[in-house]
Amino acid sequence: MLSIASQGIGVLQLLTLLARVGANETTDAYLYLFNMGMLPTQIIVVGVLFPMLLNKHKMTSRLAERIRVSTPVLAIVLVGAGTFWMWLNGRMESTLFPVVLAVAINAFFQSCVWIRAVSAEAIGDPRWMAAVALPSNALALVVLLLPIPGDYLVTSMVAALALGNIALLITQTVRGVGTQSWTTLSRDPNAKSLGAGWFLTKAGVGYGGLAVIQSLAVALPPSALTILSVATKIVGSVVATFVNAVMPRIVHRDTNTVRPAMRFLAFAYVGAGCIGLTLVGAAAAFRPDFLQLAAITGLWLAASVGNSVAQRAAYRFLPANASRITIVVVPAVAALAITSSFAKNFQLETLVSAYAAIDGVSAMLFLAAMSRWRVAAVAATVCLGIAGVWIASLM
Repeated sequence: MLSIASQGIGVLQLLTLLARVGANETTDAYLYLFNMGMLPTQIIVVGVLFPMLLNKHKMTSRLAERIRVSTPVLAIVLVGAGTFWMWLNGRMESTLFPVVLAVAINAFFQSCVWIRAVSAEAIGDPRWMAAVALPSNALALVVLLLPIPGDYLVTSMVAALALGNIALLITQTVRGVGTQSWTTLSRDPNAKSLGAGWFLTKAGVGYGGLAVIQSLAVALPPSALTILSVATKIVGSVVATFVNAVMPRIVHRDTNTVRPAMRFLAFAYVGAGCIGLTLVGAAAAFRPDFLQLAAITGLWLAASVGNSVAQRAAYRFLPANASRITIVVVPAVAALAITSSFAKNFQLETLVSAYAAIDGVSAMLFLAAMSRWRVAAVAATVCLGIAGVWIASLM
């Protein structure tokens, strides 16, 4: 219920924003810089802190402290880097600077609440992670419903996101959220955090590759970044609500078998297929021009569901060097996306196909590494569909 509320309000917030101001340069800047600000959290917190707390290779308190200090700072640095990239492409006007400042402040506090939520999730308490965006999204939605002029609306909304994250961080701190995970870490100055390099490389390559693919959208016509973010929000919300909120109860430190996760994945694939068919049917009936985008979004949803479950299981049941799967997949797909960007018919559907391919191929390989051949075959079928849409988008 927490996840449904959080993700549902997040989707409603995005739709309300588009209804108020439309898809334009301002929404492109906000959504792109928001994602850039999340990048250090995804790489370091989700990609390193969480699997090391979950995996048998324990981390040290020294590394945990470095993560807690460096991640919020890096979030601000990445917002600055994204701003510079937009300026190089002629997409950063001086009127957007208040949005940049608000996004940077929000990125700082957002990373802080994610650190505590992920730490609690690693010991089997998914509540804080499920509701990690609920206060900020709810407050932002309230601001969007106020009669604020369009020129100030996006900045006000992002400021509300920051205030929501600050309130959540205060609540987490008072209640000691995540501290139970940290108290079990070794404080021996000679201890080493085994596997950290693998997890960092995997996450850096994985999320960094996605950032490269998203950055290609800056070269597309205005509003492309916004539409891409809508597709990302649909996929991310469904996966967060129906997969990530449940998986900590199925796979955690004390889980001894992968079978429950694979049974859950089988049901998740069926659900993703139904949602994908609904998207395609709705596009065919009401917006045929979005049919290809709806098809690849549906395939991306299935791929993302598979990847989310497979990676969570891999964190627990495979050694840290299994991360080499993503280290190989992401650069290969990103290279194909960059090559495709030079094609005459390069379009938004091509980028979405690249996103979907990363999830689909990674899921297939992780499942194969765990010898789960039936669900790996389903993932392979999804990959074939993604390849078909990718090729069609360039013709």
